[in-house]
Amino acid sequence: MKYRFVCFILAGFVIFSALCGCAMFKSPTGSLTPSPTDKFSGTEVFYMPKNLDRIPTADELKAVKAILERRLDQRGITDCEVVIDEDAGQVLVRLPDEEDFDFETMLEELGKRELLTFKDPEGNIIITGENVIEVGKIFTDTNGISVSYYVPLKFDSEGAIAFEEATERLIGQAIVIYMDEFEISSPIVQSKITGGECVISGIYSREEAQRLADTIAAGALPVAIEIVDVKIIGEE
Repeated sequence: MKYRFVCFILAGFVIFSALCGCAMFKSPTGSLTPSPTDKFSGTEVFYMPKNLDRIPTADELKAVKAILERRLDQRGITDCEVVIDEDAGQVLVRLPDEEDFDFETMLEELGKRELLTFKDPEGNIIITGENVIEVGKIFTDTNGISVSYYVPLKFDSEGAIAFEEATERLIGQAIVIYMDEFEISSPIVQSKITGGECVISGIYSREEAQRLADTIAAGALPVAIEIVDVKIIGEE
């Protein structure tokens, strides 16, 4: 489906959609240890922050969790769990026994720092998730017939300049948004977007708008992570 980049009076506005991720859970106790009755069989991968002299915040860990969940979902690995331990600053990924993916490559890709990219039709990167510095609160608008939901975005100074230049030269063309190598959407640029602020519009359910906001917010891992332990778990 094609969407449009459009511009309102006060700021640039964009319209696009995103893929939704698989639903995961957070352990209510924060523990990373399986219970004695757990029948899980597969691999447990423990991640910790890299080159960080503090424990990650709860928001940072939740963002990491959301990114890892989406990356797993995009690779068709839905029978999985991602659990965070806010006290220890750890993330546990539990993967089922699988035969149809390159395990080592997949683990490496899970921990990549950058994820979200905006590219021109030639495949050149315009901005990345690190240029998106704020995903604002969802708001609504009604035309008397239906309700539309909006997700505001704000870019850093570098991203604002790059986005302005791109939308000026790509009017009538698509800017393609990717999560890793997966295409999410290809909105059509309607006009030049200035000021480093835009809003995603044309969303007709709050759930879809929230998924989209979470996806963009999870455009880049907020902290670098590395594997600190891998355990193979088998059913008894």
